[in-house]
Amino acid sequence: MTFKNVVFEHYRNLSIEEEALDAYYRSDKKQLEVLKEEIDKSHLPNKNELYLSISGWIECMKTNDDEPDIQVREDLKNQIFNMPSINLNKLTLFCNFMEFYDLDSNFFITKQAINKFIDTKEVDIQEVLLSIIGNLLYLSIKEGNYNYTDYLLQNSKKISIKPRLFLEKELIAFYQNLIDYHFNKKQVYIENCKDITHSIKLAGMDEYSHALNGVITKYTS
Repeated sequence: MTFKNVVFEHYRNLSIEEEALDAYYRSDKKQLEVLKEEIDKSHLPNKNELYLSISGWIECMKTNDDEPDIQVREDLKNQIFNMPSINLNKLTLFCNFMEFYDLDSNFFITKQAINKFIDTKEVDIQEVLLSIIGNLLYLSIKEGNYNYTDYLLQNSKKISIKPRLFLEKELIAFYQNLIDYHFNKKQVYIENCKDITHSIKLAGMDEYSHALNGVITKYTS
């Protein structure tokens, strides 16, 4: 393969990952299936990993009434655990598919990541680490298990706010207010959550804001 083709394949790889993430946030399963077909016909050097990753996004979109693809979920778990050490790629993969793990396994991996990276100055790692913490806060609320939430919230505060981390910090604040409402039924916590979803909507993330409003309704009613 020529250098020109290598460069093209590299940027097409990034483009596919960005398209897949965009399709997931738009709940566009059809587009994810199209991307899988494109990857299957490609000569990308990591086509198997990309194919598995997009299959994972499709799995994340399934409801309780849909039949899960157990093999895809197990393959994703194995890919994460088989990596020799925790690094940015492993953190990103884990972050994307945390819903496939039980809460205790999620906490075990998250705690390892926090122990290794909580003092890092690399914004890429800070961003993923905050996303992992936010995801685990949501999963804790979803399962009604608040054993880990204080530890997660305290560690999230150790990462200083900066523009690139604003969304992750805002989502953690959203979940913190839901948790505060769980323990102390004050209306102010619900209003704080609504303010956060409104700001996200104003930023142009309408569907994500709508999903967060659904979380408010489900876990405060």
